[in-house]
Amino acid sequence: RENLFPKYKWTTSRRTVHRSVHLRDPDGMSDGEAENGEAANAHDLFAWLSREVRELVSHVPRIHSPSPIGFLREHVASNRPAVITGAFDDWPAMERWSLDYLADAMGDAKISVNVTPDGRGDALLSTDGWTVSGLGDDEMRPVEVFVQPEERLMTLREFATTLQTPTADTDAHAHASRRSAVPYVSRQCGSLLEEFPSLVDDCADEIPFASEALGKPPDAVNLWIGDERSQTTFHRDHYENVYCVVRGKKVFHLLPPCDGRVLGFRRAPAARFEQQREDGEDGENRFVLALERPRREVAWS
Repeated sequence: RENLFPKYKWTTSRRTVHRSVHLRDPDGMSDGEAENGEAANAHDLFAWLSREVRELVSHVPRIHSPSPIGFLREHVASNRPAVITGAFDDWPAMERWSLDYLADAMGDAKISVNVTPDGRGDALLSTDGWTVSGLGDDEMRPVEVFVQPEERLMTLREFATTLQTPTADTDAHAHASRRSAVPYVSRQCGSLLEEFPSLVDDCADEIPFASEALGKPPDAVNLWIGDERSQTTFHRDHYENVYCVVRGKKVFHLLPPCDGRVLGFRRAPAARFEQQREDGEDGENRFVLALERPRREVAWS
């Protein structure tokens, strides 16, 4: 099933860590660490902070149409996430939006679509089993790369057809380079206004209570469309984000800023997926990893 959601972004000085990570089980902690005690006595202050946060924030609350001051005080200032209900029930998009409606509304306009073989763009990837292009004459093949999606231009109807095309059962057992393309509309930097202007009247160019709480309209509004195969890897976000889920669902795994230490950042050369047809008329499409030139390294978890 397709997932449709506008994403509103505001720049602030705060940092939030998104996605998931394996943390130590409190039952396995030593020296009485499971009982947090005083910060002055902590062997590891960051570990103490992490346990303290978990004691204070045990769940993500559901709130209904918050006021600007309530949202600012209870969630922005305290850096606490929330599931918000009733905030955009009056949007025409709630009744209208489907892939067929969006395709009709967009017509022949071209949109940016990110394409990967596994639904994971902007991710660290082992090069084992992959064809790596763009190596210099004396350059060693990297063990790992930071890989970004292949970017394609197509109509929304072409995207919808690709998204809804069944994937062969054998794809699950093939090397990732031989899997079918997973399309994901997920362009950043204001895609709703730039690429989907005919859809703005169905939703909004800002979320009023959030704009008032944060003191300005959003810096960017993006429209993301995909399915259950697409996911975003663990990352730190430099924005305050409000996601509006119009169709489907989106699952978030969140960490407080004090847990950024457990992400295990590594540096790897930047690359991009490229789907190429192998030699011969009957050659199959296969993804390769194309290294960026000039070479650029990215720190990622």
